[in-house]
Amino acid sequence: MPKDRLREAVARGVTWFGREQTQGGWWVDLSFLGQPSDEYVTAFVTANLAGLPGAEQFVSRARTALLDRLRMKLLMGTAAGWGWNLRMIPDADSTAWGLRAVGAPGLTDSDLTTPLDQGHLPDGEEAATTVIRQARGFLGKHLKESGVCTFMEESGVRAWAKLPSDMDCGGWFGPATCVTAAAAGPGGTLLPAAVPILLAAQEANGLWRSYWWPESAYSTGLACLALNPQLHQLPITAAARWAVQRGQSDSAFATAWRLSAMTCALKADPDNEQWKRARDRMSEALFSGQLADGSWPASAEIALPAPSNRRPDYSLPKVPGDSSWGVRSLDHGRTLTTASVLAALARC
Repeated sequence: MPKDRLREAVARGVTWFGREQTQGGWWVDLSFLGQPSDEYVTAFVTANLAGLPGAEQFVSRARTALLDRLRMKLLMGTAAGWGWNLRMIPDADSTAWGLRAVGAPGLTDSDLTTPLDQGHLPDGEEAATTVIRQARGFLGKHLKESGVCTFMEESGVRAWAKLPSDMDCGGWFGPATCVTAAAAGPGGTLLPAAVPILLAAQEANGLWRSYWWPESAYSTGLACLALNPQLHQLPITAAARWAVQRGQSDSAFATAWRLSAMTCALKADPDNEQWKRARDRMSEALFSGQLADGSWPASAEIALPAPSNRRPDYSLPKVPGDSSWGVRSLDHGRTLTTASVLAALARC
C-alpha cells in the first residue's frame, strides 16, 4: 500500500473532522425519534480517531467533553454511563465506546462487583479518574453469562420509551454481540471476560451477527479486533474468509470493517497472499471513494428493532407491516462512516 497515499487520505479525513467538531468538542449525527446523538457519536468517533496523526487536538477536546458530561450526570444522580445523548437512558454500548475514547484501563473484578457510588465528586484530574471508574462499573454490571446487554431491566428504559410494564423487551435487555465486541475493547483489554463469549458467538460461516446494526461486517471486524491474532487465528481466519466472500459492492462503512478483519488475519498469517490481495482491493476501494472534502459517503446505518426482537435478520426482505425491525438511522453527517474508514486504513 502506498504510504504517501495513506497519509494524504488520513490527513484529509482528520481535517474534515476538525471542521465538523462543535466548539464544545462534540460530533453530532444520527437521529432516533427526533433525538440526534452527541454522546454515542462523539465516543465512537474519538475512539477511532485516537492515535491518528493530526487528530490530537480534536481528540483531546472530545475527551474533555465526554468526561465533563459524565461528571455532570453523576452530580445529577443519574446512571454512571454515557448514552445516545443527555436526555436518553445511558447504555452499555455508548459507555463502552466512551471508555475506549478516553483511554480507560481494563475492567477488574472489583468493577464487576463493587456497588456504584454516586456521591460527592472531586475536581481536577481526580474527578476524571472517579468518573472513569464509575463508568467502568456501569459497563461491568451489563456483563451477563452470554454477553453484554445494552440495557438492564432496572435501567428505566421502559419508562423512557413509554413501553407497557408487561411488554416483552427481551431483545433490548438481552446480550448483543456488537455491544459485547465493543465492550471487549482492542485486543480484549477493556473487558477481557467478553472474549470467550465472543468466541462462542461466532457463526459457522465466520461472521459475528450484529443486533443494533444491519451490517454484520461491523460486528465481525470489531470482534476480530478484540481477539489476539496469535491465540485466535482460527476464528479470525474464518472471519476473513467471510469478508472476502462478501465481494466488492459494499458500502464504505462495510468495506472499512471488512478491511479491519483482513488486517487482523494478516497479523495472524503475515505471508498469506490471498489476504494481502484482499486488503489491497479493499483499501483501493476506500481510497477511491473519498470525497473532495475528505469524508466518505454516509453508509453507517444503525437500527432500533422492536424490543421483543431477540435476533433481527436484516438479510431478509422487509415485509410490509412488519414492525419487528423497528426504525433505522443513517449517519447523514458521515461521521461514523468516515471514522471507521480512517481507522481501518490506519491499521493497514
